[in-house]
Amino acid sequence: MTPPVLKTGDAALLERCDASLDALDWPAAAATARECLEESPGLPEALERLARASRWMDNLDEGFAALEQAFAGYRERGDDLAAGRVASTLAFENVIARRELAVANGWFARAHELLDDQADPGGWGWLRYREAQMARYVDHDLNNTLALALEAVPAAREADDVVLEAAATALIGLVQVCLGEVEQGMTKLDKAGTAVVSGEVTTREVAGVICCDVIFACEHVRDSERAHQWLRAASKIGDDGDLTPLIGACQMHYATLLMWEGDWDGAELALNRARNAFEVSGQAFMTEHAARLAQLRTMQGRYDDAWAICEALSWTAAAKLGQAQIAFARGDNDAARDLLNGFFASADGVGCERFAEALSLRVSLALDNGDRDEATATVQELEELAESVQTSALAATAALARGRVTADAGDPASGRAQVEQAIGLWMGARAPYDAAKARLALADILATDGEVALAEAERARADALFAELGAKSDSAELDVVIKKTGPLSTREREVLALVAEGLGDDEIAERLILSPHTVHRHVANIRLKLDQPTRAAAVAHAAKLGLL
Repeated sequence: MTPPVLKTGDAALLERCDASLDALDWPAAAATARECLEESPGLPEALERLARASRWMDNLDEGFAALEQAFAGYRERGDDLAAGRVASTLAFENVIARRELAVANGWFARAHELLDDQADPGGWGWLRYREAQMARYVDHDLNNTLALALEAVPAAREADDVVLEAAATALIGLVQVCLGEVEQGMTKLDKAGTAVVSGEVTTREVAGVICCDVIFACEHVRDSERAHQWLRAASKIGDDGDLTPLIGACQMHYATLLMWEGDWDGAELALNRARNAFEVSGQAFMTEHAARLAQLRTMQGRYDDAWAICEALSWTAAAKLGQAQIAFARGDNDAARDLLNGFFASADGVGCERFAEALSLRVSLALDNGDRDEATATVQELEELAESVQTSALAATAALARGRVTADAGDPASGRAQVEQAIGLWMGARAPYDAAKARLALADILATDGEVALAEAERARADALFAELGAKSDSAELDVVIKKTGPLSTREREVLALVAEGLGDDEIAERLILSPHTVHRHVANIRLKLDQPTRAAAVAHAAKLGLL
């Protein structure tokens, strides 16, 4: 059989196809590739372009078939460099689109056979880059990801491949951020992002991947302002001003930023877009997508939905943290602590922001259980994390935790100042949901200090923020919990029952193994929630409501 070769008229058709691909006009590119294949059946260059267009039109079967035929065509022609390039593409696509790891490993091995001994640094560099992506997405091995991406950079420079160098540099930066080298990593990501907005990265899909890496890194350390700067700068990638029509993963990371900012409708839309992309061509991302959806449902107060999603992902650290947060909100501190311990046991590679959430929850559990030493030690760990990352959001998380512990230790004035600092940081970071939760903490401190009117004002401000966001509850309690237990948490009802028995704070503290100050705080909150001036009035009102 005669090997497929380029004919006189093929070059013009392939050039027209490339123009359509550059314009992200996938149907036009596919049509031109097919026209070329009619003139030159089996032409691997046309098959590669058809595969690329088909991939982005979600015609996966056609895309894979075209790539496999292109590989065979290049091999028949004797072009091992091109065949190796296609083999590395097939390897990566089998990971991301189909999650067929055995098949992917086979294609990676084939690519190495064809490229390792060739004087083609570009092809070999792209192979290393795709292996780095597999190490990240599938193996979750950040150290191997970094090592492979570092090998891709000199190969890109030797081949004068600006696109590959930018892609590998972005991946290196992302891994460095995830490993705690935030400043160095962000510098590399900014450099790679600049290559995108300057037009040096001419392959639009790769440009989208680079921007996705930048956004993911911003999400990892909760740097919303940097993310928005790059979203604005990179808007030229998409025709509609959205940088993410190409990459479902980028939609997923962007959705998390929108969650923090309180744009829950926008987050829902972004997650829907991501899910639609992943269902067709990104099965490797479906678990992470589900975890973020659970996070959104938790923020919305849809705890039953969030719990069910987490239950289906129970082996993951994110699900353990999500369920721990729900258990704590429902007053089940024992379950919350067990789940939180499970999170910390499997938290390798978890983002700084999520790790900070876990530390914050540990502080809350320690305060509720009267373990001030654990609370203080955890706050110190949280402050060290915030200092290493240097973002407003993590600084706010640390300030809020420090304020609560300070107030619990008997210094409400200092605690109040620290929580007010956290509120300011949250508002500056465009995080109204977190600011509302911090206002509830401030209301607790004020109520404990006897500042009932101020506490009510803070709670009203929190309610207003929650209402604006569309949250189903104005506190850590869910509607379903309120229906079962009234406005009081399970712990507060335990305290109230002992108050009804005539026990004082010290006696209640001894009975529940809490600190007297924590009991005093619970009693103040009970009076505030039931809108009663005294302990006796709160008991009488609770009895009328059937809470005792």
